[in-house]
Amino acid sequence: MKKVKRLSLLLCAVLFFNIAFVSGFKVKAEEVTGPQIKSVIVDRNLAKAGDSVKISVEAINIPSGLGQEAALNYISPSGQEKSIDLFLNKAGRYEGKIDITEKDEEGMWKINFIAITAKDFSIFAIYNSDVHGEFGQDMTAGNIKVYKVADVNPPVVNPPVVTPPVVNPPTDTKLNEGWNLVEGKWYFGNVDGSKKIGWVSTGGKWYYLQTDGIMKTGWVLDNNKWYYLNSNGAMQTGWILDNGNWYYLYGDGSMAANTTINGYKVSASGAWIN
Repeated sequence: MKKVKRLSLLLCAVLFFNIAFVSGFKVKAEEVTGPQIKSVIVDRNLAKAGDSVKISVEAINIPSGLGQEAALNYISPSGQEKSIDLFLNKAGRYEGKIDITEKDEEGMWKINFIAITAKDFSIFAIYNSDVHGEFGQDMTAGNIKVYKVADVNPPVVNPPVVTPPVVNPPTDTKLNEGWNLVEGKWYFGNVDGSKKIGWVSTGGKWYYLQTDGIMKTGWVLDNNKWYYLNSNGAMQTGWILDNGNWYYLYGDGSMAANTTINGYKVSASGAWIN
């Protein structure tokens, strides 16, 4: 309890009183010669509610040496703040973790500042230049993008309703109009009973039928544009997470590439550049 109380007072000093020896280190990055943050390491840059992100910080040039405690303050895109305690380990690095909750805003959370206590109990606040402009040091390695589960796993869409249900292949080799389930594969029948090929819109969703008539899932390349179909075959839009990479799909379903979406840059392959 003593450690937590002491750190709470430390943050109050930095946030509300801006005491002299703290403000003295809010200087231009190129002028920094005193206390510095040498490195920031997080064990993940993407997190959702329920995740805990481990954080490790190395501070140098602290007069009188490193104290046992520090505090780190994160800030969200709209200015929501979240502070955590850090404690010095045997290797001389401060360690702690930040817990992501449902109340935390989605988007890119950035380190606002790190407050270090010295052995003589002096406090040094070192600011992030990515938040404070030319004042501070680069701490972008500590960025955490918070996402909602719905961004990654859209609400499950039930398999297309088959009316009437078709379990076995039609005996006349023709399909019923609409969706047909044949030997575990989904097909879409035209009015004349033939297989639909290509895109089809039904139930407010778009689906893609391959040249053999089977409904496609996953990535599909059509007219030199990439689209993504979920496990139910429905075309997706917005941000999706696939194999550890984020991709953005426009309203028409096509993948964004080599551009910037709401401040997030995506490569020629469509993957978000972290």
